[in-house]
Amino acid sequence: MSIYATPSPVGSPDATQLRAEAHRRDRQFRIGGAILAVLCASSFAALDFVSPFVPLVLVACLLVPVLVWNLPRLPYEFLLPAVCLVELGDSGNPDELFGKIPLFWNVNTIFQVYAHVDFKAIPFSLLEFLLILTGVLSFVKAVFYRSLKFDTGTLFKPILVYICFVLVGWGNGIATGGDFKISLQETRSQFYFLIAYLLASHLVRTRKQVSGSLWVFVLCVALKGALYVFREFVTLGGRTIPDQGVGSHEEAFFFGAYTVLLIVLPLAAIEPKLQKWMWILLPLVIVGNMVTNRRAGTAGLVVSLLLLFPSAWVCLPDRRKLIAAVAVVLAAVSAVYYPAFRNKAKHEG
Repeated sequence: MSIYATPSPVGSPDATQLRAEAHRRDRQFRIGGAILAVLCASSFAALDFVSPFVPLVLVACLLVPVLVWNLPRLPYEFLLPAVCLVELGDSGNPDELFGKIPLFWNVNTIFQVYAHVDFKAIPFSLLEFLLILTGVLSFVKAVFYRSLKFDTGTLFKPILVYICFVLVGWGNGIATGGDFKISLQETRSQFYFLIAYLLASHLVRTRKQVSGSLWVFVLCVALKGALYVFREFVTLGGRTIPDQGVGSHEEAFFFGAYTVLLIVLPLAAIEPKLQKWMWILLPLVIVGNMVTNRRAGTAGLVVSLLLLFPSAWVCLPDRRKLIAAVAVVLAAVSAVYYPAFRNKAKHEG
C-alpha cells in the first residue's frame, strides 16, 4: 500500500463514490433544467408570445418549494416585511410603491390581469398559497426527518378561543341569511392571525431572531409613514385630508402597533438601540397616522393600551412605578385628545 493512500473510514464514501454522486446530481440538474425550459417555451408559445407571466409562474412553482424546503425561515423573512408594506389594493396615486404588488390578489385574478386567461382553478391569494405551501412542506419535512413537534407557545390558547368566537359569529351570520362566499372572504383574514402565530412560533427561536423581526417591523412601518407624509404634502399638495385619508385601514393598525411597541420596550427595559431609532422615526409614524385618518386604527390603539397596562402590571412587578407613571401621562393626554376627536367627528358627520 502506498504511503500516500489512506483507507477510508468504515461507512464513509471514497473519492470514486463522491465523484459518481456529483455526476448524478449534475445529470439530474441538466434534465430538470431541460424539462423546465421546454415547459416554459411551450406555455409562452401557447399564449402566442403575448406575456411571459405563465413561464415565470412555472419557474416559481418549481423554485419556491425547493427554497422553502432548504430555507425554512425564508417564508417568514419574506412575509413579515411584505405584509407590513404591501397594501390590499392599488390606491391609484402616482407615488404608489406597494399597492400594485399582487400579494393579496386572488391567483385567478392575477392570471386574468397579467396572462389574459380566464383562469378559475385556484381560489387563493398568493399569500394564502405561500402559507399553505409552507405548512405542508414543513409538515412533510418534519415527518421525513422524524422531528415533528407541534410548538404552540404561550398565546395559542387565547388565540384559539378568539378563533372560536370568529367561527360562532360566522355561523350565526350564515344562519341568519348571510352570503356564504362573501362571509368566507371577510373572515378568512381572521385565520391569518392563528396561522401567522404558528408560523412565527416555529420559525422564530432565538432572541436575535425576535430582535431582527422587531427591527424589520419598525423600519417598514416608518417607511409607510414617510410614504403617506409624502403623498399628503407633495403628491396631493397638502389638501384637506379626506374622510378616508390617504392610506388603508391596515396601515393605521400598524401605526398603532408601533406606538404600543414603543411603550412596551422601555417598560420591559429591552432593545435600547431600537428604542432610540423608534423615537427618531416617531414623527413620520405620527404624521403618517394622522393623514391616514382611520378611526378604526385609533379605536384599536385604545383597546391595545387598555389591555397593555394590566398585563404589564402583572408580568413586570419590578416596573410598576414606571407603568403607573406612563399610564397617568397617557390618561392625561387622552383627557384632552378624546373630546377634541369627538367634536371633530361630530363636525365631519
